[in-house]
Amino acid sequence: GNVYPDIFVAKFSSDGSTLIYGTYLPGSSSEFGTDIAVDALGRAYVTGVVDLNITGLTNFPSTANAYQPVHGIGSDAFLTVLNPTGTGLVYSSFLGGSGGETGNGIALGASGIAYITGYTTQGNFPVKASQAFPTGDVDVFVSKFDINQSGNNSLVYSTRIGGGPFSLCHGRSIAVNPYGNVYITGTVFNNSSAMLYPTSPGAYNNVFNGGVDG
Repeated sequence: GNVYPDIFVAKFSSDGSTLIYGTYLPGSSSEFGTDIAVDALGRAYVTGVVDLNITGLTNFPSTANAYQPVHGIGSDAFLTVLNPTGTGLVYSSFLGGSGGETGNGIALGASGIAYITGYTTQGNFPVKASQAFPTGDVDVFVSKFDINQSGNNSLVYSTRIGGGPFSLCHGRSIAVNPYGNVYITGTVFNNSSAMLYPTSPGAYNNVFNGGVDG
């Protein structure tokens, strides 16, 4: 490891008695893993944040097939996929724009399909195949990857959802059903009177209650 925080991934036997593999995902800035999922092939999918901190170094590993192989400005979210033995990377991509991004939750669909949620600050966070939602100071993002594809094609869609001016919206966790419908949860906050985060007709509660809501 380095003197700055590194991500680690460890695989244990089913009874927890044996460490099958343990590996770092190192860089020379501060890297934090926030969520992990494993597919039927035994590949580990990890998300989190790579923060350039005071070093400004961008050598967290990416792969040639990545959607975004080069770190952007500030902190970036990421998707990194380890092979079943933990000895190499199948796919590793940054996800960010000119603001700051953190990945908080990950869910898997069909083989090679991964969904990430988190939050992004103001900036040109990548939006693809998405309708326009309200945005604010900090927005939820939801991004779908297909690691069977390469480059731009490996990002299937990406969207950001906010609450309008002066709002702070964070995606915290994500799940997906067999039909590919995605469910996210998190928090919304707006210190003005107008909350524009979208709700649906007939929802349990479509009125912002002030403060921080789920």
